Amino acid sequence: MDIKDIESGTSHIANEVLLLLCNDRKWHDSWVDYVAFIKTSDFYDRWPHKAVDLMAVDLFYRMHDAGALDGLGEDAILADHFYAAGRAVIHTVRDAVNDGRLPF
Repeated sequence: MDIKDIESGTSHIANEVLLLLCNDRKWHDSWVDYVAFIKTSDFYDRWPHKAVDLMAVDLFYRMHDAGALDGLGEDAILADHFYAAGRAVIHTVRDAVNDGRLPF
């Protein structure tokens, strides 16, 4: 697997996570609840710029564990490049929050 395949796969995973956060009721509600929780936490008071990153990667892990990302055709990426996929998710979700596609 070359670097372009990895980049394409991680981008595909990140976009799918964003679609779930925006369009799937369960995951969108999880995001909204997480936002409400994190804004009242000490973590947000200390590191507000890291709150979105923490929530994005945590929900990515939860989606993976729940099987929400099964069937994407990116099993090799998830198995061998999970960290890179997580970084792609962080950047994609951060962009969505910054441009208003996800509430924060």
